Amino acid sequence: MKRLFSILLCITLVLCLFSGCNEEEGPYVPTGDALEQEGSNITTPPQTPSEQNFSMVYYPGSSLNPYTASDYTNRTLLPLLYQSLFNVDRDYNATPILCESYRVSKDMKTYTIFPAKALFSDGTPLTAADVAASLNAAKEENSYYSGRFLHITSITAEGGAVIIQLDTACENLPVLLDIPIVKAEDGAASNPIGTGPYVLDNSISGKRLRRQAAWWCRSKASLVVTAAYIPLVEATSPSQIRDQFEFGDVGIVCPDPGS
Repeated sequence: MKRLFSILLCITLVLCLFSGCNEEEGPYVPTGDALEQEGSNITTPPQTPSEQNFSMVYYPGSSLNPYTASDYTNRTLLPLLYQSLFNVDRDYNATPILCESYRVSKDMKTYTIFPAKALFSDGTPLTAADVAASLNAAKEENSYYSGRFLHITSITAEGGAVIIQLDTACENLPVLLDIPIVKAEDGAASNPIGTGPYVLDNSISGKRLRRQAAWWCRSKASLVVTAAYIPLVEATSPSQIRDQFEFGDVGIVCPDPGS
């Protein structure tokens, strides 16, 4: 059961975590649960979801910066801490997350992106300058995402919008922009501030992820991960991670298949 929970959570985490942040809840779809049978007053009581209780692992000596972190184990935590302009599913459909709207020039070489009215975990609002600085940090040569910027010549913030200029036509740039956004001044920090549903926190027992009670995203009810706190177990080796998962209290791991 523990392994099944981990696999299901890993598969659905990125796909379900952020989808629909800028949308209201969908229409009610009747399921028949509340229908009364003739001659009966029996109704189905509401189901209360069980409280999640699990831990995750991380390498304390490795970065949690989304642009420079290359460790597969640490990158598993990033979708809980950061959000992107767009979320891209397995069919390469891009859903706006931190993007309120955007427009494209006729020659498809200029994209103008308007950021959503989102908040960072410290309560400050997301700005076009934050987005531009984040994308420029991701564009750096040694960045995890640098290969996506081959044809992007400039990224600037102008009048509340982000202007992305390319040297060739690109009809679907959003599929390349599922890149975590952080505060402008934190681009080089080991654990920059993001807009995700969790924030890295310290407790008496060690580091943990703490859920943001005032998370800006309206789709918070659809989160796959809903635990109030997620303790982080320090990792030392792939075998130690395996043993913590098999015999300890670690509930989810996404190991590097090459390790």
